[in-house]
Amino acid sequence: MSEQNIVNISEANLQQTLQQSMNVPVLFYFWSARSQHCEQLTPVLERLAAQYNGQFTLAKVDCDAEQMLASQFGLRAIPTVYLFQNGQPVDGFEGPQPEEAIRALLDKVLPREEELKAQQALALMQEEKYAEALPLLKEAWQLSNQDSQIGLLLAETLIALHRSDEAESVLKTIPLQDQDTHYQGLVAQIELLKQAADTPGNPATAAAGGTRIRTMRSWPPSWRCSCIRSA
Repeated sequence: MSEQNIVNISEANLQQTLQQSMNVPVLFYFWSARSQHCEQLTPVLERLAAQYNGQFTLAKVDCDAEQMLASQFGLRAIPTVYLFQNGQPVDGFEGPQPEEAIRALLDKVLPREEELKAQQALALMQEEKYAEALPLLKEAWQLSNQDSQIGLLLAETLIALHRSDEAESVLKTIPLQDQDTHYQGLVAQIELLKQAADTPGNPATAAAGGTRIRTMRSWPPSWRCSCIRSA
């Protein structure tokens, strides 16, 4: 059992775990050793917690040992599962459920694969590790059906690697409604690199070669692709 992904809840750590749901979804599982349904459900939930590897926390409440705590949640059946996000319950179920149904519940609030890859790439970009970010962004862009925000990050990375032609090809796929100031800044950066390449010996060549990308937005750690979610 991973201490990071699975925790046993008591009065001592309840508030801390609820607060944790502001950053990572928490699946509260109210169980009892006397319940046959719990014998079936417990290994399923623990397996999912391991497979999702930190994308959510499984918070187990032993209703026999923590009767007062369990009563605060107004349980009507055991087992009961509540999914908390941002400190509030957003979904849940009572009784046994197939694994597919539990996965569907989790997928409503968890980031998709392309979002995770884009987040990893963004962290690398902020450290100027563009070569490492590039394959992640390429894969994320394809998985997201060429999401515009991921496309802009991909183009930005290509420009940083002086692959202007590829960056220009990516920018051509960005719909008009998504051609914001980030987009315009990248277009201008490509033009600067082209001008520098066409003028050997020009001081602009060295300037372009050493120019850091200045148009990258300060995406928050909880960055999500809005157009992916709306798809």
